Amino acid sequence: MSNNNIIKSPYNFVPLSEEVYTPTWADKISQDVPFKDGVSGKIQLRITAETPIFIRNGQKQDKEKDRNKDGQTAKQDADKKPQKFSQTRDGRFYIPATSIKGEVRNVLEIMSFGRMMLDERAKFAHREWDQPKIYPLKDVKNQQEIHCGWLRKNPNSSDYEIIDCGKPRRIHHTDLDAYFGKKVMEENFSTKGNPLFNKSKSTKEEDNSQKTMAFKYGVIKKAGLEGLLENFHYAPREATETRGFANCVAHCESSSTVGTIVMTGQSASWKNDLEHNNAKIHEFVFPDEVIETHPFPEEDFEHFKFIYSRDKKEWKFINDRLKKERGCPVFFRIEDEEVSDMGLAFMYKLPYKRSVYKSLLPNHHKVEVQPDLAECIFGYINQKSPSEKGKNTHKNTLSLKGRVQFGHAFSSNAKEGSEVKLTLGSPKASYYPLYIQQDAANGSTKLSGEKYKTYDDGHPSGWKRYVMKKEFAPDSSGTDNTDTIIKPIQAGATFTCDILFHNLRPIELGALLSALTFHNTPGCRHQLGQGKPYGFGKVKYDVELSDPQDNDCTFYLKQFEEEMNKFISNWCNRRQISELITLTCHPVDTWDKRFRYMKMSNNAEKNEFAKARKVNEVLPPFSALIDYTYTVQSIMKREKEAKRQQQEAAREQNEQMLKSLEGRVETVLARDSTAIEPNKLDTLTHELNQFHEQQTDEDIRIDVKVLLNQIDNKKKELKEKAGLDEQEREFTKGFEAFIEHASSVQKCYYASQKWIKCTKKFDNGRKHLNDSEIKLVFKKIKLVYKDTDKKACTSKKDGLVSKFKGLIQDSSLVEEFFKNITNQQ
Repeated sequence: MSNNNIIKSPYNFVPLSEEVYTPTWADKISQDVPFKDGVSGKIQLRITAETPIFIRNGQKQDKEKDRNKDGQTAKQDADKKPQKFSQTRDGRFYIPATSIKGEVRNVLEIMSFGRMMLDERAKFAHREWDQPKIYPLKDVKNQQEIHCGWLRKNPNSSDYEIIDCGKPRRIHHTDLDAYFGKKVMEENFSTKGNPLFNKSKSTKEEDNSQKTMAFKYGVIKKAGLEGLLENFHYAPREATETRGFANCVAHCESSSTVGTIVMTGQSASWKNDLEHNNAKIHEFVFPDEVIETHPFPEEDFEHFKFIYSRDKKEWKFINDRLKKERGCPVFFRIEDEEVSDMGLAFMYKLPYKRSVYKSLLPNHHKVEVQPDLAECIFGYINQKSPSEKGKNTHKNTLSLKGRVQFGHAFSSNAKEGSEVKLTLGSPKASYYPLYIQQDAANGSTKLSGEKYKTYDDGHPSGWKRYVMKKEFAPDSSGTDNTDTIIKPIQAGATFTCDILFHNLRPIELGALLSALTFHNTPGCRHQLGQGKPYGFGKVKYDVELSDPQDNDCTFYLKQFEEEMNKFISNWCNRRQISELITLTCHPVDTWDKRFRYMKMSNNAEKNEFAKARKVNEVLPPFSALIDYTYTVQSIMKREKEAKRQQQEAAREQNEQMLKSLEGRVETVLARDSTAIEPNKLDTLTHELNQFHEQQTDEDIRIDVKVLLNQIDNKKKELKEKAGLDEQEREFTKGFEAFIEHASSVQKCYYASQKWIKCTKKFDNGRKHLNDSEIKLVFKKIKLVYKDTDKKACTSKKDGLVSKFKGLIQDSSLVEEFFKNITNQQ
């Protein structure tokens, strides 16, 4: 992808899912009543720093060491001292449990399709001079609609109200100095009086304090002029050719028109050459009259507070003014008889119409009837804003204690590195080209034919994650105002801690392990501490589930994955998961300009934020920037693949065994019948039967059956062969031997019948007794007749006479023989 139209940023975003997963068992969670399948135990976590890591020591410092001669806290001197890593009183370095827990929880929220938690007061404001469509206050016509007044607490309710004083008047700084009788404005806010004023360009509140409304009022108070601001008699100042003096008022003691002088912030110092002055050179006068009172609900006040409380010092000043009877000076516009927007300056920060929480988040992220999985595991407390009180949400009715406890991670080998100077700026979420999803082509909305989406018509870009760097590279602005000195811990340090869990369901434990290991994806890394934009804080987690021991990590990961697949199909390949894995698995070159902060400057030509917005640059997904997407390998697929490989290996082994058995069977069956040993066939049959029972592969089972049938057929053949040989041997002994042991007429018949079977085989198919054989059998019958049942010797169909007729061709011989022998008896 071309870099020409791509915003530079050290962070990127994991997109939000429209859906939010909420466990069905959330209302059954208890610290005291265990789940039927609940597990409790311990995870041992080992953290290895692969780049230097810095987590500021949060313990209270000895302020006595930072006192100056006047007894005041020397904050600026303290800021110049290097900040140190978290350390116990006995000198051990450690990573606070809250740092680990917070980072792991964020990963778990993403992986479990959790709810994005936003400050419900969040409503951003902007002041984009070069964007008249979204900042109409730049238009003089719209400026004529601006009213002035006082924001104060409504004495009769919990809400606030705005006292409308009509249109504000302007008063020039030089006219103010004339009124004060001192050049207080010139000395503090002109290039001649305060040449250092414009040099403060820091993102730190204390460094920009000179430019605030609070600072101006402080200057006036210090000069002893505070009492002159009220009850100010004024009259219109006649227009002059001097730029900026038109439509102004000036002090006029004889005038009956009275107002209050109001100070607002100062972005830059004005030139004493008033003809060539572009900086602010006016303050305001609010008429002392009440045109109307406008209600200002507490919800709107919370939004106002969110916008202006970023600067803590100025907010304290504003808050103190709000407590006074008159209140805090504000500028505002009216639409449909209601306050549509307001701010603290004439060209005030214009609030977006939509709040982040109410208007921008997908609906499922706002519906809080049930807690999400992260809340179920880590717990939550009731932190509803006043506007949400009474609503049917889970957070408004109860709090839940977490069932996972992280311990501090201590190190036995951590070593402090050299001092490093960094610019630790914090990104502003109001910069919509980054924080709002944009429709773009090749890094620009212009190329896609779309305009920028803002907080009024867009959706959040998603979960912010810093891009992983291959190595660390400190970046400094070179000024003491913006830089911080730190002493990080060197790479290679290891920290260990225990994570205790109580009464978690297997799915929940699987989610926790999945967040710690990125679902057991090799190469993924976590990030801890400050300096992440410069490559600091890249760490590797090694996890050991020491208890319970009846199942391993894979078992619990599988439970979590199965649950996620029930919630949303093909969970592993969802964009939210793959983008997270790509961000945590692919380190980039530290010096790659695409992944560095843009430069802020008062000079529009050097301000990269303004330049990027001017040409509609956007931030593509990280996977698009590197032109590659990493994915989570499914635990279920891994098991399936492992099982398949095992089956393949087993099949290969079985096929080799089958081939061996086939060779042995073939060898045995190929021998001459006289050379085959029956016991070898029995051994082969036994081995084949065992092999058959062990098989699950139907094809192999069929092949084994074929071999068994071949052996069975051979056995039958050998048995038949053996029977024929025995009969032949008996036949050669003669008929007399066949009937030698017959003890009855019936047995004489059976022996004769057996003999005829032999004659059929060995005497050319002869079917009857010959003459000599007839004489022998009659002779034998005479000997045994006395022991024979006489009734059996009849001519009936089943009688012996009839049966012998079948063996002797001349049946009359049989009739006559039995008739004679019967008469003789």
